Amino acid sequence: MKTKKRLKHINSMIRKHNPFAYLLKGGKPFSIKSALFTNTEYIIPKTVNKIASNARNAASDILKNSESIT
Repeated sequence: MKTKKRLKHINSMIRKHNPFAYLLKGGKPFSIKSALFTNTEYIIPKTVNKIASNARNAASDILKNSESIT
């Protein structure tokens, strides 16, 4: 029981300090146990790239809009 509680605490700390952790499993909370059995090295860059591309698209939209105003 104690170890289960500890794992739960560690997971909540990961979620708190790593904003990407929540996105790793497609919105499902990220857990250490699932990390051990999934290829996280593959999942993390994919998520980061997705966020980066969304940011790039948003930035280009803002630039287009500001050009049309001036």
